[in-house]
Amino acid sequence: MRVQKKHLGVIGLDIDGTITDDRRGLADEVALFLEELHRRGFAIIFITGREFVYAMEVLSKLAFPFYLGVQNGADLLAMPEKRLLKSVYLDKSILLELERQCEKIAEDLLVYAGFEKGDFCYYRPDKHPQELLPYLQAMQKRSAGTWHAVQHFCECPQKVFPLIKAIGKEASFLKLYEHFPLQHLVEYVVIKDPLNQKYDYLLVTDRKASKKHALEYFMQTYDLSRPLIVAGDDLNDKASLEYADIRIVMENAPSSLKNLADIIAPLSIHQGIITGLKQALDKLI
Repeated sequence: MRVQKKHLGVIGLDIDGTITDDRRGLADEVALFLEELHRRGFAIIFITGREFVYAMEVLSKLAFPFYLGVQNGADLLAMPEKRLLKSVYLDKSILLELERQCEKIAEDLLVYAGFEKGDFCYYRPDKHPQELLPYLQAMQKRSAGTWHAVQHFCECPQKVFPLIKAIGKEASFLKLYEHFPLQHLVEYVVIKDPLNQKYDYLLVTDRKASKKHALEYFMQTYDLSRPLIVAGDDLNDKASLEYADIRIVMENAPSSLKNLADIIAPLSIHQGIITGLKQALDKLI
């Protein structure tokens, strides 16, 4: 265990739209403020729906030990040593059933290989709507590894996967879920694309891979006491916010999330997480 001896609590943070609105990295002020909180005695964990490489581009300025949950908590790591603490992956049978159900909608799946495989994804180029192809090409350019094109997902050699994603419209993803017979085995959430509000993201993970589960595991494994401060801006943050003692919700969040908030923080473009965390600390005094 390497959590500092002086322990004041735990801070759990979403990345996109919460601590930054820019994949090029954190604002210097945010990085320095988080380092100060670590020095004071807070254990800090970041949990994102994004893959590891993307998260580390954003967090590269951080000069202190922290914890990182990627792909909605499917992988949990200790940083900076990249030590894998826990993985919770989807069985291939779930992927194949989702593939069958995708025949009912226009959109298709992106299937992530995982942190240890290099963060590439499998996809079916001919199955995505034409209007999405430029967007998918831009995603490929930002990815760590070359995407693997397949005709059918049964061609994927892996037996387990951290996260399955789709990009498109919420109505399609709700229809997909309605007909999906393995609902009880998965965590299924639809959020706004943090980088392009025109689209929605579907994120599917194992039912024990979520931001809340990652927080629970982290705190139990290291025997960390509360208070727990959580900040987020979208629906995949809802359960972890409900689990927290102090809930920071960003100004741009859906109204259903704002209804949970103890603190509404300014937009991430204005480094609003600093304001939100300062108000949270005031509540602890």
